[in-house]
Amino acid sequence: MRRFGALIALFLAAPAFADDWPQWLGPKRDGVWRETGIIKKLPKELPFVWRKPVAEGYAGPAVAAGKVFVIDWQKAADAAKPASAFSNATMMAGTERVHCFDAKTGEKYWTFDTKGEIWSAPSYIEGKVFIGNLDGDLYVFDHGKTLKEPKVIPCERALRTPVRFVNGLLYVMTDATLFAFGKK
Repeated sequence: MRRFGALIALFLAAPAFADDWPQWLGPKRDGVWRETGIIKKLPKELPFVWRKPVAEGYAGPAVAAGKVFVIDWQKAADAAKPASAFSNATMMAGTERVHCFDAKTGEKYWTFDTKGEIWSAPSYIEGKVFIGNLDGDLYVFDHGKTLKEPKVIPCERALRTPVRFVNGLLYVMTDATLFAFGKK
């Protein structure tokens, strides 16, 4: 459990920002959009502010403090489709990536390969971005334009759900264990 103590120090120092969508279901995890100035009726054509290609993915983005974090799965160039889409016996080769974009311009700041399958959306919590993978690794990224090597916290089993931060505690759930981390 000692290795998790350093995790708490990673995310308690930075301020939170308003009108962000930092995690699944939004800032209050209730699915309510509270931003004002939204148009009442959509025009026939919706103009793109920006558009960037990404590969296939399972989860939506986290948008916070002027950045967008999204996960995709890049199929290996030589990967062949399995004989049956319902068979777990043959997995298609590929890699899971985390991308960071500028929220206003779409400029890509960085991409990181986690080398492990990701099913859940990223969570932005007080200046850090948390992403777990099915190999049981919890990645903790600094929120910034420059990619710094993320802290990797081994969590024993697969992480399939986003992390949550509530009342000073960070909640992380694996296939077999619920962890709650906080200051002592």
